[in-house]
Amino acid sequence: MALYQKALESFDQSVLRPNWLSKDYHLTLKFNSKDESIASTIMQRLNHLYQEISAIDPKEAIIHGDLNMGNMLRKDHKIIAIIDLESTEKNYRILDIGMSIFQISPHYDYDYRRLAKEIVQGYNRITKLTNKEFGQIKNSTLYAAACSSLWNLSFEGGYKDFLKDYLCLQEKIEKGFK
Repeated sequence: MALYQKALESFDQSVLRPNWLSKDYHLTLKFNSKDESIASTIMQRLNHLYQEISAIDPKEAIIHGDLNMGNMLRKDHKIIAIIDLESTEKNYRILDIGMSIFQISPHYDYDYRRLAKEIVQGYNRITKLTNKEFGQIKNSTLYAAACSSLWNLSFEGGYKDFLKDYLCLQEKIEKGFK
């Protein structure tokens, strides 16, 4: 992830557009009338998390935005390519870490703390996170889960227990970082 960000430091950013981790991307989503209340609740949480993350003035980078096991091609236990680049955008680099933790967590039995430690250790070998950024990794993961939930609600529609499941997911992430 850090290598990806580092490799794109001189990339022409004018071709990038805000994507699903961007501050206001959720405002472009459309929801069924029956899902608007659920979307509103998740958006409030999303906005609160973004404010907390922004308050520490984290560093920006060109981020992948959807880095998960399916988007990393591997050979002999080494990553040889990263694919699925349509979510690439300029944003806070810790949001990329949060999304990766959220996406990869099922492969770690939802041990968010252990996964975060491994990802941050690898990241810090290339470029160091600030202490304030490190302190916002949990919120970045919660933010990624909220973005993903809103996207799913918009494109797939809600179901009876959607909000309950979303709140359980947020609680699971909170507990997983303790």
